[in-house]
Amino acid sequence: MGEMTLGEFMKQLALRMHDAKLILLFKDEKPWHMLFYRLKRSELGEKPRFLASLRFDWDGPYPKCRQLSEFIQALHWTGSVTAGNPSYEQITLQEDVHRLWEENKPTLSPELEHLVAQGVSFAKEEFPSQSAPHA
Repeated sequence: MGEMTLGEFMKQLALRMHDAKLILLFKDEKPWHMLFYRLKRSELGEKPRFLASLRFDWDGPYPKCRQLSEFIQALHWTGSVTAGNPSYEQITLQEDVHRLWEENKPTLSPELEHLVAQGVSFAKEEFPSQSAPHA
C-alpha cells in the first residue's frame, strides 16, 4: 500500500474521473487541491506514503500543495493530457493514453481500491460533470 506513487494514484483517479464524465480542470486547480487535501485528512485507514508527504499551505482561500500543482502541469507537458482549448480551462485524457493506462491498470488491494473510490466520490463533489454547465 505505501509504495503507490502520486503518479500511479493519479492515473487510477483520472481513468475513473474520465469514465464518470467529470471535467478535469486545468486552469482552476482548486478542485484538485481540495480533493487531495480531503483524502489526506480523511479517516480511511492506511494510506500510501505519497499522500502523507503532500504538504498543503493555507496562504490563500483554500489549501494548496506545490507538489500537486507541479504534477498536474507535468501531465500536460509530457502529453499524457492535453489542454487544447483556447483558455486552457480543462484537460483531456487522450484516448490512446486512456487505452494504455486501462490496459496496464494494476490490480489494487482492497484498501487502495477504497481510497481511489473515495477520491472519485470527493471528485464528484469538487469537479463539474460534462452534463452540468461549467461556469
